[in-house]
Amino acid sequence: MRLRKKLDEIIERRKDKGPLLKFIKERPLLQKLFEDFKPEPLDADEFDTKLKKDLINTERGEEVLILSPFTHKEKLDDLLPILKGAIKNGAKVVVQTLDPSYFATINQKSKEDWQRKNIQRLEDAGIDVITRKNMHEKAVIIGERVAYLGSTNVLSKLEGKGDYMLRYSNPELVRVFYYFLFELAQASEMGE
Repeated sequence: MRLRKKLDEIIERRKDKGPLLKFIKERPLLQKLFEDFKPEPLDADEFDTKLKKDLINTERGEEVLILSPFTHKEKLDDLLPILKGAIKNGAKVVVQTLDPSYFATINQKSKEDWQRKNIQRLEDAGIDVITRKNMHEKAVIIGERVAYLGSTNVLSKLEGKGDYMLRYSNPELVRVFYYFLFELAQASEMGE
């Protein structure tokens, strides 16, 4: 809620500035549209709470896509029971994360071993894991209902005081983000 309050203060200060905002303000239909697309900003703790609730409510046939470059044992201990529940309810869970070999390239052998073990835990839980050579995206897409985008590594420790996620619940935006992240992943792996 702290982020939402701060965002609202900023928007209030700037809402009458600039030609685009004036244009929108003069057109009630556009104003409503922009309100519908406005994200809910969440700090790491708020994100963790909302994400768990959204995952628990995952329905049969939905896909959960998690993009998290890094993984951590403690976070997997926390989320795996919920992800297994989603799978049991008929959802498909897909995780994209960095290939363990990435850590060898930056001389972090212990992190390479951790990443390898965590990927195995995800796969053992019935989660499809896609490893990538290059990755910086942090996101979660749940069906066509919810998208989270931001700076929080979803499957790693939520320690950063500056980490945040933006939660979108407009189905049209959720679909756009899904395809955008798919295209970004392809370009990233091709070195573009």
